[in-house]
Amino acid sequence: MSHDTAKRYYDRYTKVEQFKKGDYVYVHNPVHRRGKAKKFSYQYDGPFEVEQKISPLIYKMRLGDGTSTILHVKRLKRAHKRESENTVLPEEKLKRKTVKSTQPKEASCDKREDRIKKGALEKAIPPPAALV
Repeated sequence: MSHDTAKRYYDRYTKVEQFKKGDYVYVHNPVHRRGKAKKFSYQYDGPFEVEQKISPLIYKMRLGDGTSTILHVKRLKRAHKRESENTVLPEEKLKRKTVKSTQPKEASCDKREDRIKKGALEKAIPPPAALV
């Protein structure tokens, strides 16, 4: 009875990731390399291609050197595709994109000069006698 209850609670919050042939995944490989701090070492290798789905939990992977290996789904993490740098931006993004000017900004110089003049004027004008 308790086994069934525990299984029901486990299955309620556990979701198994599904992959298909041709998907790219990272393989969890928590090998601590000597000489590096554990938190700085890579936890995942890849991306590698899914060659075959053997069962809902077991996948055959094609590794980088051309060999294949069989891995459990718990050691796999989906590799998301990166957008290519050569992709054409939609018109909306092109409108938002601003072009930076190579000329120096004149407004910032004017503001600085105004602050200097204002400070110089405040020092040059004595306060009224009633306030002193």
